[in-house]
Amino acid sequence: MSIDKEEIKVYLNNSKTLALATVNEAGEPDIRTLGGYGVSGLEVYFATAKESNKVKQLESNNEVAVLFQHENQTIPDFVNVTLYGRALLTEGDDLGAGRQAILQRRPQLSSAIHNHNIYRIKTERIKVLDFKASEPAERVNTITL
Repeated sequence: MSIDKEEIKVYLNNSKTLALATVNEAGEPDIRTLGGYGVSGLEVYFATAKESNKVKQLESNNEVAVLFQHENQTIPDFVNVTLYGRALLTEGDDLGAGRQAILQRRPQLSSAIHNHNIYRIKTERIKVLDFKASEPAERVNTITL
């Protein structure tokens, strides 16, 4: 594999947004871009309004995929990282860690974050797409945690 777990952590931290994929009540995929998230190592936390469709979707199926992709990449150096796992509603110390991670990245959310649910993604698998690999078969790598 061309990038390791430490490089993945840096990549996630340096991302400006993420795309969160959930499954709606009809079993169809639903995807949206989020800015209200924080990263701590391979832990990803995100905030969402308590009445949002995401909350309803996660209550019935908490399996998610999260895509991180930096802007303005060119094909020879193109990389993206997708985390697959389960979104878990935080509480106690985990809620505090989630709020801290999110507010460190997006301090402007401080006045509203108490009205949001905070989820932690329990990552089970990581997929890395890296066009720097010379052979097409080597460009997609999966890490199971």
